[in-house]
Amino acid sequence: MRRYERYASEIADLIDAGALNPGDRLPSVREASAMQGLSRTTVFAAYYLLEARGLIHVRPRSGYFVHDRSHRAAAVAPKTSHANAPSAEEEIDDLSMELIRTAGSRELVQLGSGFLSPTLYPLSRLARHLWNSMRDLDPFCVSHDSVPAKDLRRQIALRYRLAGTAVDAEEITLTAGAMEGLHLCLPGRHPAR
Repeated sequence: MRRYERYASEIADLIDAGALNPGDRLPSVREASAMQGLSRTTVFAAYYLLEARGLIHVRPRSGYFVHDRSHRAAAVAPKTSHANAPSAEEEIDDLSMELIRTAGSRELVQLGSGFLSPTLYPLSRLARHLWNSMRDLDPFCVSHDSVPAKDLRRQIALRYRLAGTAVDAEEITLTAGAMEGLHLCLPGRHPAR
């Protein structure tokens, strides 16, 4: 178990035992780093893990707080359904149209889709980061590439290192989407840097 996972586990145990109650504020990253003798990166990674598990949440300019149990993300297995083979009366076109109509259903897991469930995206964190970035945006940066590829590759490599995998930033290939990534995987295709 990595240090940040161990620290996250200690905090989760305190929450489960009732030593930390819903609404309680956790120490800031700086305070926790000093108290626990951990690096700030380790504390941040632990808080990020707890936030992803729905145990804590961040309030901008206030810090990290224990989530109320009613707001925690419940790991509930989705309901499964069994497809029936089309009968002689059903046309394949009708079945295809029914599948298309159910594409937006919240009750079905679209296994044929290449997209994640919207519930898996950290939308509140994304909104907070976008707000912070847009608030101080230099208008002259809009017409230029605001995130150079080298910086983005370095940030992706850092995320891999936090997860315990050493990756050279120069070995990361950026694509405009999944289809371009699949195209580059075909034999004889080489990414252009």
